[in-house]
Amino acid sequence: MGHYDLAVLHASEQWRQIRWSLFVFPDIRDVAPTGDAKVVRIFYEGRRPYPNVWRVELLQAGFDVPALETVQASDGSCAPARPPRSQDKTVGPAGASGAHAMEANGHLYK
Repeated sequence: MGHYDLAVLHASEQWRQIRWSLFVFPDIRDVAPTGDAKVVRIFYEGRRPYPNVWRVELLQAGFDVPALETVQASDGSCAPARPPRSQDKTVGPAGASGAHAMEANGHLYK
């Protein structure tokens, strides 16, 4: 199981609501707070994370999620906004419902 740290303003106060908002995606296994009050750790199954898709879902749910290009990891290093171009370009997580289909990074995720 992999994990991805995503910046969400007020994450330490709202991580439970963020967690339930992300459970619409079948690849999300858990969401937990981190030592950084503005970051949640998203545990997922699969080959890679989908932070752009998760960000859109959280924005639509009313959370304040900075653009991924400005996201910084809790250790101060910049988190990647997109996977390297050489990675496999697969369509979103298997089994995700069509009700939450969206486009991110030029790919349609269902």
